[in-house]
Amino acid sequence: KVLRNDKVMPEDLSLEERDELSNIRRRKKELLDDIERLKFEISEVMTEIEHLTCVRETKSTQKNKQIAVGRKKFNMDPKKVLLLLLHLWSFMSLHFYQHGVMHKDAETLKTGLYLA
Repeated sequence: KVLRNDKVMPEDLSLEERDELSNIRRRKKELLDDIERLKFEISEVMTEIEHLTCVRETKSTQKNKQIAVGRKKFNMDPKKVLLLLLHLWSFMSLHFYQHGVMHKDAETLKTGLYLA
């Protein structure tokens, strides 16, 4: 057996076969390095996904808290809340009118409400 590039080469191989084996080993090392790099990148992406999931859950929790507070306030003084909603609707209507979103088309209005 002959050492070539710190690798053991069988003696019974021709020079061309040794070159081919050397190329195969080099390519194998490149592929293994690529696999390790991809594993690292996947790990980073999974960490980002977990972070985004936590952020979404936090936003959902905040929204649920706001809804609960709104329900509580409504149950305490429904007239006051209804007046507030009426004022809010007036403000939104003015906002939509000023920005050219106010139309008779219900679907367009729904889209405007979503965008606001």
